[in-house]
Amino acid sequence: ALSESDPKMKSPRRRGSERQGSTMVEMAFVLPIFFVLLLGLVEFGRAFMCIQVINAAVRNGAYMGMMGGVSNGEVRAAIRNQLASANINVSDSQIQILNGAPYDQLGEDDEPPSADDLDPVDLLDESVMKPRALAIIRVVVPFKDVSFLTTPVWLGDVDIVGQIAMRHE
Repeated sequence: ALSESDPKMKSPRRRGSERQGSTMVEMAFVLPIFFVLLLGLVEFGRAFMCIQVINAAVRNGAYMGMMGGVSNGEVRAAIRNQLASANINVSDSQIQILNGAPYDQLGEDDEPPSADDLDPVDLLDESVMKPRALAIIRVVVPFKDVSFLTTPVWLGDVDIVGQIAMRHE
C-alpha cells in the first residue's frame, strides 16, 4: 500500500498549480491573436458600413439632383447631412458632381475615361443638363478619416468611394 509520504502520490493541489502555469502560457499566446482578429473585425466592419452609408447618400443626392431645379450646393448639403448621421464628415471638395457626357460619346473600341478626367458640371446649367444628360455624383472619403481606430492597421491608405451615374429627368 502507498503511504502519504510516498513520492508517487501527488496532491490534487499540486496538479492544479502546474495547470495554472500552462494556462497562463496558453493565454499569453492566444490573447494577442484574438485581439488582432477582433480589431480586424472592427476595422473591416466599419469600412463596410461606411461603404453602404456613402453609397446610399450618393444615390439619394443624385436622385434629388436629377429631378431638376436643385443646385449643386443643395445636393452636396443633402449628401453631407446623410453622412453626418453616421459620423462621416466630408467637405465640399470630397463631393464631386461631374459631367458624364464623355461616356455617351464612346465608340465601340474607345477606352472609357476615368473619373479624374471628367469635368465638373452645374446641375442648374440647362445648356449642359438637358433631359437624358448623364451626371456622375462621386464622394471620396479616406478611411483614416472615418475609422474608429486612431491609426487604422490594415486600411489606413484606402479611400472609400461612393459613385453613381444618373440621367437628368
